[in-house]
Amino acid sequence: MIAAVGLGGFAAVAAARPGVDDSNTAFLDTAATEEVRAAAEHALRTIYGYDLKHIDGYQAAVRQVVTGTMLDDLDDFSATTVDAIKQAQTSADAKAEPIGVTLLAGDRAELLVNLVISATKGGQAQQSVAGPVVLHMSKIDGRWLASDIVDR
Repeated sequence: MIAAVGLGGFAAVAAARPGVDDSNTAFLDTAATEEVRAAAEHALRTIYGYDLKHIDGYQAAVRQVVTGTMLDDLDDFSATTVDAIKQAQTSADAKAEPIGVTLLAGDRAELLVNLVISATKGGQAQQSVAGPVVLHMSKIDGRWLASDIVDR
């Protein structure tokens, strides 16, 4: 009888989850997890993929998917980046697979992504670059935007 009462008390305390941080809803809220995952994929393809024929629209396109540190970096380096792309005469495609949402808490998210960037020059494939990155996203006015990226 004492064991049953003790077990019942433990179950009640465990159900209340004291001391457990349950603010991370990644994979618990599947719709929100998929929303941030799709936004991350779109942002990474926009930032790291570009078509030389449409490079003049690159800065405006990237501005639509970034905020925070990444927006500051865009303002600081995009003119130089676009000039380098024009001089090199390259285009690039970015693939973000797989994408794992490691944190989803309110208006912020963290994702672990394997990013593959493949370049072409004059229609000829160049060497691809691949590796894991950690992408931080912030929800601003109902939209998920890339706010910071860390190469691993």
